[in-house]
Amino acid sequence: MHHGLFEVVPGVYQVRGLDIANMTLIEGDSGVIVVDTLTSIEGARAAMELYFQHRGKRPVAAVIFTHTHTDHWGGARGVLDDATLASGRVPIIAPNLFMEHAVSENIIAGPAMLRRAQYQFGPFLAKGVRGQVDCGLGKTMAAGAVALLRPTDLIIATGDKRTIDGVEFEFQMAPNSEAPAEMHFFIPRYKLLNLAENCTHNFHNLLPFRGADVRDALAWSKYLGEALQMWGGKADAMCGQHHWPVWGHERIDTMIRQQRDLYKFAHDQTIRLMNHGLTATEIAEDHPPAGEPRWRLARPRLLRPHPAQCEGDLPEISRLVRRQSGQSRSAAAGRVRQEICRVYGRRGRDPVRARQGFRQRRIPLRGAGRQPSGVRRARQSGGPRDARRYVRAARLCRRRARPGATPICSARRNCGRACQRRRRARRCRAKRWRRCAPSSYGTCSASASTAPRPKASASC
Repeated sequence: MHHGLFEVVPGVYQVRGLDIANMTLIEGDSGVIVVDTLTSIEGARAAMELYFQHRGKRPVAAVIFTHTHTDHWGGARGVLDDATLASGRVPIIAPNLFMEHAVSENIIAGPAMLRRAQYQFGPFLAKGVRGQVDCGLGKTMAAGAVALLRPTDLIIATGDKRTIDGVEFEFQMAPNSEAPAEMHFFIPRYKLLNLAENCTHNFHNLLPFRGADVRDALAWSKYLGEALQMWGGKADAMCGQHHWPVWGHERIDTMIRQQRDLYKFAHDQTIRLMNHGLTATEIAEDHPPAGEPRWRLARPRLLRPHPAQCEGDLPEISRLVRRQSGQSRSAAAGRVRQEICRVYGRRGRDPVRARQGFRQRRIPLRGAGRQPSGVRRARQSGGPRDARRYVRAARLCRRRARPGATPICSARRNCGRACQRRRRARRCRAKRWRRCAPSSYGTCSASASTAPRPKASASC
């Protein structure tokens, strides 16, 4: 695993390989401006010591957070000590709404996202060709303590400028792209363009399953197009907070154009094929066409199996996975069908016919005693939930009076017939199943199971 201090242009350096992200150090008139402080305090402190070892000791003139993900601000305490923070001399610059999104994404939902990130990045896998090779955006996630510092200066709109330690910065806002709050900047002194994490050397994920906000591919492509209009042909070097830099006007413009078209293509074709009825798996398998080299970044090549493992490509494996999952789902559906037939009908009968037959039968009740004649499933109702409701209601009406308990009507049939005669069937019939008031039945409740069934009281 290679890591170290790398020169982008004279006066601009990057520490790469210590973390999944890069730390960019821009030299001013008397100090150094630190862009993104890595994930952990220990990693940021090691990166600063590496820079001081090769470039000499310099005071920190400012700290810039390009966006809200932890690997770009978690090590701020390793760059600024307590005395510097207490003095307030060093500005901390971030995009607008930085704190709101950083807290929401990484603190409120932090434990869940950290747990899921371990599956996304695989930090516990053994390092090697059969374990963790890297994380795609960098080598691996750094471990250590994390601290969030509140920004002292917010970039509000595209076109805002700041002069820090004699170096002028031009900013472009890019919210809801790779992060909910993100920004780019251009430095005329060094002719350097930094597009944060929006122009990397791969197809960045749009739906991170660790739980981060879903990325807007259409907005992402628009911000890259806007950056190309603002600074196209002006930058001699372009670096990001992941991967390696690009040099030369033509190469920089080509890379920005390809990344812009890539995210626009992903958005447009997904919407088009979705409207044609294709599923997410079918869209991912068939598009973009494998024969077009300009879209090589859009095909998930890391998911393609090794020839020694199996013969065939990703679509064949995906079809096999779909077939196996379909078989398992069919087996599960068969088990559900048998359970429905067992509960609601005879074994082996069709569930629909079993449910229809169940509507015609009386609901069996546990325990001894006659079944009330009114306990039937309503024909217009369906499903086991209604059945359970009627069963509970029937049990309630059949309950015998216990010593000290409220008497319950045990002559449900006669009570129901009396209520029908007095046009009060809705209160006592099986459709409503309300508990009878003690004063309504008088001697209607039975004190023992062997007592004869009394006639309905006229007051009912």
